[in-house]
Amino acid sequence: SGLNSGIWFPIRHEGETYAVVELLGHPYSSSNGKFLHELATLGSELGKRFYNVRKEINPDPPPFNATD
Repeated sequence: SGLNSGIWFPIRHEGETYAVVELLGHPYSSSNGKFLHELATLGSELGKRFYNVRKEINPDPPPFNATD
């Protein structure tokens, strides 16, 4: 398949991690600061969305626990 590298980044909001995204592909430079910043921004924006959807479903949710 030719996939021989990967990167993982968290989906977070206000200190809570909701998920981890795994991207597999061809080699890339992990020292590219702009790329890493964009991944962090993406993770933060997705985390805000996860948080908002969770609040819509349950306006007073208990703290998120990844082991549940």
